[in-house]
Amino acid sequence: LIGPSIKNSSPEEMVSVYHFWTIVLAIAGMVLYFICFKSTRENVVRIVAQPSLKISLQTLKRNRPLFMLCIGALCVLISTFAVSASSLFYVRYVLNDTGLFTVLVLVQNLVGTVASAPLVPGMVARIGKKNTFLIGALLGTCGYLLFFWVSVWSLPVALVALAIASIGQGVTMTVMWALEADTVEYGEYLTGVRIEGLTY
Repeated sequence: LIGPSIKNSSPEEMVSVYHFWTIVLAIAGMVLYFICFKSTRENVVRIVAQPSLKISLQTLKRNRPLFMLCIGALCVLISTFAVSASSLFYVRYVLNDTGLFTVLVLVQNLVGTVASAPLVPGMVARIGKKNTFLIGALLGTCGYLLFFWVSVWSLPVALVALAIASIGQGVTMTVMWALEADTVEYGEYLTGVRIEGLTY
């Protein structure tokens, strides 16, 4: 439905086509999210009431590891969405071959997930979660910088750079969710308030 309307559009129409479908998908996502929110009931009986946003933010100020993790999660997720969103633009206007979109998505998602999953347990056991997170972030950043500089000149090198970035990002995201539990527990130890939902 969306693909043909993009493929059959002229360069002059492209802005309005992307704008239209972005609005349609954003509205559909918001409606579905609202339906999910309204139709889901939590059956867990909480001994302690859920903290307010004000209390959660005050707790976050005292919990520096969770604060740093929130900033790191925001940066990692923004980079993930930015790369995913720009992939179609890259194959269409830089490579001039939309058939490579599938290859690009496979490298971004499958290679990163499959290659990073077996690496994480050994890295965490050897150097700890924090250092594994930092090494994954550094690897992802280096891969994306390499991709940025060589993506116009050589497709094979660009795909290798993207694979390196995807592996780094896979490591980072895996450890990020493991670190969340640790930082929440630490914050509860410090303040007595549990704010596990704040990173989302």
